[in-house]
Amino acid sequence: MLDQEYTGDINIILGKSDFLWRNALFEYKDDQEIENLIMAGRRSTWPRISMIRNATAIGRALDQILAELDQKELAESHVSHKKHITPIA
Repeated sequence: MLDQEYTGDINIILGKSDFLWRNALFEYKDDQEIENLIMAGRRSTWPRISMIRNATAIGRALDQILAELDQKELAESHVSHKKHITPIA
């Protein structure tokens, strides 16, 4: 899984028939065009919901592991190192 290539964390790409270059510049003919894009996004997303759920769960788990490692490293760096003191008799 770590060898997979991504263009982003989760990629949802519209079909060619749903994409217009002017929309990439946030230029829309009317509200209906925006509604059409929203519906196209939903149609592209729903079939991939389980993949999205798995990818985000893995991402959250990795984030938690890294945070725990950071905390452990921070705690270890703040442990005071006591010098050995030989009592005087």
